[in-house]
Amino acid sequence: MFHLKSLHRRLYCHQVCNNSRIYLKLFTITNCILYFTVKDKRPFSIVVGKEFCILIMELAPAYKIHSPSKLKALLDTKCLTQIYKTTFKAACHFSITCDIWSKMMTTRSFLGVTIHFIKGTELKSLVIVTKELTERHTASYIGKQLVNIFQTWGADFCKIEAAVTDNGENMVAAISGIAELGKNKCIPCFTHTLNLVAEAVTEDPTVSPLISKVGDISSRFGRRTLKDVKTRWNSTYYIITRYIEMTDLILPILMKDPKSPPPASSSEMEVIKKLMELLKPLEYLTLETVLLVQIEKCFGRIELCHPIACVTLLDPRFKILHFTHPVACGAAISHLKLIIKASESSSDYDNEDYVSQDRVSSYDFWSHHKKLAHGKTKSKKEKR
Repeated sequence: MFHLKSLHRRLYCHQVCNNSRIYLKLFTITNCILYFTVKDKRPFSIVVGKEFCILIMELAPAYKIHSPSKLKALLDTKCLTQIYKTTFKAACHFSITCDIWSKMMTTRSFLGVTIHFIKGTELKSLVIVTKELTERHTASYIGKQLVNIFQTWGADFCKIEAAVTDNGENMVAAISGIAELGKNKCIPCFTHTLNLVAEAVTEDPTVSPLISKVGDISSRFGRRTLKDVKTRWNSTYYIITRYIEMTDLILPILMKDPKSPPPASSSEMEVIKKLMELLKPLEYLTLETVLLVQIEKCFGRIELCHPIACVTLLDPRFKILHFTHPVACGAAISHLKLIIKASESSSDYDNEDYVSQDRVSSYDFWSHHKKLAHGKTKSKKEKR
């Protein structure tokens, strides 16, 4: 090497330049593969496919294809980490959600952290880490992991306005032990708290044996009945509801099988029915929350669709009554004005009376609309 450097310096420099070009070419190929998998939404396992390897062999025989795990690590390092760091730095405030769960049938447990912030006018949520925990879940250990996670992602603890966790003492103590957060910023998860409230009812000494009895009977019928899951309180509600519905079918079967568990007596059935009525509001509240989230997810941006927005504006029953975004309403009105202005021919419209038929129903689909219309009419009269 010394001889090459001293006597053949030009040849050595030429070789170094060639090596640099080759390295740059290989680096460019790796970036192109990352761009292809991300932009085209391909799985990383595509790089181990036979046809893909043949393609790369023909285009760049000297290139060594990285494994899927290596490509994921490169993507996290070069792209996602930098994007997330820039995003977190630009955010004025954000909140976090953290939880610990265990993998079924194993002793492995994981810590998941999700960060929530407002970008422009939209609420954004990003899962920044799912990390395996290798030690006991003490408050100090969890706190250290959270500090390391946020330092890695460049997130400032001072910007955190709230930390949502379950009601576990270790999680609450971990959040409280971080100086920038403290106990005041620790907010218990609503769903988990609701689960604790339901558990207090179902674990009552007078109720717990009945739930166990219903569970034992249900387990004998396999898939025909539901099973109780301790971490989901509504499974108790579902199992007793199904048992009440199928009592007339279950009892004759239990009476014929001497090895079957004893059925619930009439007095026990009364307690089970009261328990079902007691848990029903909680189930309704949970389903309503899920329903509202899904409606917002599916129809939250429906106002930005010009055809639907324009049709709503032209309908004399609705007009601007149900618009929640002023920008979407203004855009729809402007779009209608352009359509009317661009129209060269006028059409004659037949005046047709709108005939409504009153239908007797226990549920009025238009009740919310009627309340809004009545309230708006009333406010206009008061202004006059």
